[in-house]
Amino acid sequence: MRIEMPLTTIVEDLKSDVEVESYGDIVALGGVVTAESVLSAYARGIFPMTVGIATAAQSGDGGQGGVEDADDADAGGHADTEMPEVLAWWSPIERGILPLHRLRISRSLAKSCRRYHVTVDESFDEVLDACADPNREGTWIQPDFHAAYLEMFQSGYAHSFETRDSSGRLVGGLICVEQGGLINGDSMFHRERDASKVALVALVRRLRSAQPVAALNDHAGGRLLDVQWVTEHLASLGAVSVPRSSYISMLEHARAAAPVLTASIA
Repeated sequence: MRIEMPLTTIVEDLKSDVEVESYGDIVALGGVVTAESVLSAYARGIFPMTVGIATAAQSGDGGQGGVEDADDADAGGHADTEMPEVLAWWSPIERGILPLHRLRISRSLAKSCRRYHVTVDESFDEVLDACADPNREGTWIQPDFHAAYLEMFQSGYAHSFETRDSSGRLVGGLICVEQGGLINGDSMFHRERDASKVALVALVRRLRSAQPVAALNDHAGGRLLDVQWVTEHLASLGAVSVPRSSYISMLEHARAAAPVLTASIA
C-alpha cells in the first residue's frame, strides 16, 4: 500500500553530484504520477518509483535498472508489497546510459535478431500489460504508472517495440518515452530467450538512423538513451555510468533535438 503525501523536495540542485546523507539517489518524495508529472520529471533528469517507506531514508541504489528486463535481472525494483510504500523521485548520482555506439551484440543475440522481427507501436497496450504483470519479479508499474504510460502513448511520447516470432506472436518487447533526443528506456519483458534484447537492438538501430546531436556523439552516440542504473545485465549490453552532473548537461543538449520515433511512425 502506498502512502500518499505532498511532494517534498530533497535535492534542489541536480547539477551537483553530492548526495543527501541517507537518501542516496532519491531527490524528492511524495506527489502523484501522471503523464504530465512523468514527462516533466524525465525532462529534468528525474524518474518516479515507489520504495518501502522504512527504507526511503536509507535508499542507496534503487536497483530497477530502467530498461532492465526483470526476468533477466538479479536486482528487484519494486519494494515488498507487504511494506508501506511512498512515491520516490530518483536522480542517481551515477546515472546509467546506453551509448548507441557501444551496444554489444553477441553471436547468439545476432542469431536471435535474425530469427525474430520487430514492430513498433502496434501492440503498446499488450507490451505495457506484460511489463506490468504483477506476477513478474521486480514489477514496478502500478495502476497510476500504467495510466500515465497509456496517456503518454496516446499523446505520442511513449512507444513500444514488439518482438514477434515467425507466426507474428508477441514474444517480447520494451516500452520507452521520447522527448526530443532523450529516450527513457523504462521496461522490457520476454517470453522467449533474447526476445527483449532483440527489441532493444531494434530501438538502438532506429536511434542510430536519426540525425545525431553533435554534443552527444562522444559519450552517448548521438542520442541520450537513459537506463537509470547500470546492472550486470545492462553492462553486458554496453551500458555505462556517468555522473549525474554530466547526465544533466547531456540532457539539455538532447532535449533540443527533433524526435525520431514519433516522426518515423507518423
